[in-house]
Amino acid sequence: MPIELGSVTAEMMVTHALNGAQRQADASANIAEQTRLAYLESKEKISVREAQAMQDVRTSGVAREIVQHRSVQNQPA
Repeated sequence: MPIELGSVTAEMMVTHALNGAQRQADASANIAEQTRLAYLESKEKISVREAQAMQDVRTSGVAREIVQHRSVQNQPA
């Protein structure tokens, strides 16, 4: 037995359904954007860490060369 709905009630149900669908689409878009931003942020952090590690390697090499050079200079003849 079908339920008879007035035109106002039917329009309200359609409006609520459309609003719910829009909220769900907005939430999905928000999650996708937050995921993309988190990925880019982690990628940037990794790039910064790699750059710092490379700088440490260069600095360590230069420091090692300086120490070796100084140790050779201070040797008695």
